[in-house]
Amino acid sequence: MSTVSEIYSRIGQRIVDSIGCKWLTATLHIKYIGGVKTFLEYQTDNGEVENTVLQDSFKNMRDIKELNAIMTAENDKNKWNKAIFTVTPEGKFNVEFIWDQKLQNKIEELTKE
Repeated sequence: MSTVSEIYSRIGQRIVDSIGCKWLTATLHIKYIGGVKTFLEYQTDNGEVENTVLQDSFKNMRDIKELNAIMTAENDKNKWNKAIFTVTPEGKFNVEFIWDQKLQNKIEELTKE
């Protein structure tokens, strides 16, 4: 099993590798609902916001699932179903984990049907 730091590093590197031009910040939006949905956007050096496909999406999905398992292994205090990874070209990195109860309720409602 990987460490949280190793997972962060791999996800960050995939974000960087996915952008083929000069950029200021990149943001990977994640929804984790048993499966993984991602959306990668970045701000170009002229201020425009673009989006692109995240490279190695299968490996990224596996890392996100593992990260969620690590964080929720001991208790539900660290549970999340959304995350926002923000990266700069200099390697600065921030992660925000979010619990969206409305999203969870919708998923539970759909699985009952």
